[in-house]
Amino acid sequence: MINGRPLKSLNQYYNKVKSFRQSELQENQSSKSLKKLCNKRKFKINDYLHKSYHLIINTLINQKIGTLIIGHNEEWK
Repeated sequence: MINGRPLKSLNQYYNKVKSFRQSELQENQSSKSLKKLCNKRKFKINDYLHKSYHLIINTLINQKIGTLIIGHNEEWK
C-alpha cells in the first residue's frame, strides 16, 4: 500500500553525505552543516510518515473499518 523506497533512498543519501562531511572533520567533531543535514532528514522522514499515516487512516474510514490492530498476537497460527 505504501512504498518504502523513498525513505530508503533518503537514508542512503544521508549516510553518504554524512560520511563525506565527517571525513573532512577531526574525530568527534560536529559542524553546522551536519546538524542541518540531520534536521533536514528528520523533517523529511516525519513528513513522509505523517502522509503515510494519513493515507492509511483515510482508507480505513472510506472502507468503514472502525478498528485498527497493530502488533503481534501470540495466539495467531
